[in-house]
Amino acid sequence: MKKKFVFKLNLILFIVAIFSYQSAFAKDFTKHVIIISIDGLRPDVLLTTKTPHLNEQWKKGSYSFKAQTIVPSLTLPSHTSMLTGVTFEKHKVDWNDFDKNKSITVKTIFEYAKEKQLSTAMFVAKEKFKHFNKNNSLDIFSKPVYDFKLVLASAEKHILESKPNLSFIHLAEIDGTGHIFGWDSFIQRGMLETMDKPIGDFLAKIKENISDAVIIITSDHGGHCVFHGSSESIDTTIPWIAIGKNININYEIKQKINTYDTTSTALWLLGLEENNIDGVPIKEIIENNVF
Repeated sequence: MKKKFVFKLNLILFIVAIFSYQSAFAKDFTKHVIIISIDGLRPDVLLTTKTPHLNEQWKKGSYSFKAQTIVPSLTLPSHTSMLTGVTFEKHKVDWNDFDKNKSITVKTIFEYAKEKQLSTAMFVAKEKFKHFNKNNSLDIFSKPVYDFKLVLASAEKHILESKPNLSFIHLAEIDGTGHIFGWDSFIQRGMLETMDKPIGDFLAKIKENISDAVIIITSDHGGHCVFHGSSESIDTTIPWIAIGKNININYEIKQKINTYDTTSTALWLLGLEENNIDGVPIKEIIENNVF
């Protein structure tokens, strides 16, 4: 009996050791992940506007045009889910402007990254994103004026120089034109066409200089008339596109995607799996699903 007990105990310890080893050396598919959020971008507007550079991206990567954001489908609450991996009910960010008297109390993707000594950066157009610049979790925080060209220029300069492991870029103009001229308006489509080539040029520079980079292109919400924030699908449906090293090409993702899966996927790609959040990694984007 004693020998059987010792054998079973040793077997259990061996299994635990194997799982601990695998966990400690989780596979990373890349050293560099860049998340680009095009604020207010509806999938149908993207797919029916003349955007050859953006269209080239999803055709060269894995994509879903049925991904969902949270309710309320507002910029700061939605980006909080995108960049923390948790639902609205957990992060409780119910305001949508910068408020020095309020803070995001749950961990962000940048805090998870810094815990593993990874470098981080954020390039944005709206002041409300200052809420993510907390606990020394951002090595670079850049907020030029409200101009996508300047945001992209700042991102290009710093990313090519510093090559942070995790970067986030926010482009605001689709949301801005939607609020003034309406979603799916001629003006909004024109703005998307204007943004298309600069985004394409930026992505080409990244791919040329950081060969292993994986880029996730998504949005925080859609919109209708000059509004957004509702639970209607026209407000909550967003694009979700992954391109880069090891990513399946021209592959439509079957898995249901919510915006908080972005954090889980980015961490997983960097070899960091976080189990205490609501998001799940979108693993089918990986070529041949080898993981």
